[in-house]
Amino acid sequence: MGREVSYCESCGHRLLGDAVIHDGRRYCGACRPTSTVPLAPPPERRPSSGRLARVPARRPKETTRIRRKRSFLFPGLGAAAAAALALGIALASSGGSPDPEPARPAPVAPSPAPVVQAAPDPGPSLEEILARARAIRESDLMFDRRDEVLRLLRRAAGRGGADRLAAEYERQFEDAASRLADFARSEALRLAGQRKYAEAISSLDGYPAAFRDSRSSEGVRSLRRDLERRRAEATKASPAPPAGSSPILPLIAGRKRPS
Repeated sequence: MGREVSYCESCGHRLLGDAVIHDGRRYCGACRPTSTVPLAPPPERRPSSGRLARVPARRPKETTRIRRKRSFLFPGLGAAAAAALALGIALASSGGSPDPEPARPAPVAPSPAPVVQAAPDPGPSLEEILARARAIRESDLMFDRRDEVLRLLRRAAGRGGADRLAAEYERQFEDAASRLADFARSEALRLAGQRKYAEAISSLDGYPAAFRDSRSSEGVRSLRRDLERRRAEATKASPAPPAGSSPILPLIAGRKRPS
């Protein structure tokens, strides 16, 4: 028969006769308590002639499984209790509830690139505007480009000599309109004295269109209306001869025959 097999109460290692007994429990040399009682050696067996009943051996696996579960269960419960106690202390010191997680700032969209605007065109200078207006005036004797010159002078109004040049230009325009209006009226009156009303009215219609918004154009229009009236009166005073008659018969009838 071999030695008695047992297992350590703390770590579960297998013990072969070198166990330490404390309070009725067996421990290995590493796990033995401070006050130990050495295990008494087993009594010597005397030889016997008779056959003894065989004692069934213990099942070490079951004993190992049960004791290991018991040894690991208590340390796990102690660690869980310590963690719960630490969590309770932390909650009590912080007011009973953990601080809420700070809100994350919303993502900021990238700002669009600034649009670079081109600088506005300052346009021609004052000297260029006045020089261009003078050049047009010198080549435009009948003031057909008067609107263009006035636009240029309005752009330069209030600067330099632009206002003085505009006043001089308007004076030259009115002078030219007055001379042409006097000529047209005198020619129309000459033709009207000859009872040529249609030709007189046609001469007035030849007054240049560029001067029809001048002050002198009103006299031309007034004379034309008078000539239209006089032509209508002359037409009523001299009726046309009847149809089929010859205009020379009255002359022949009034002529005396020779004796």
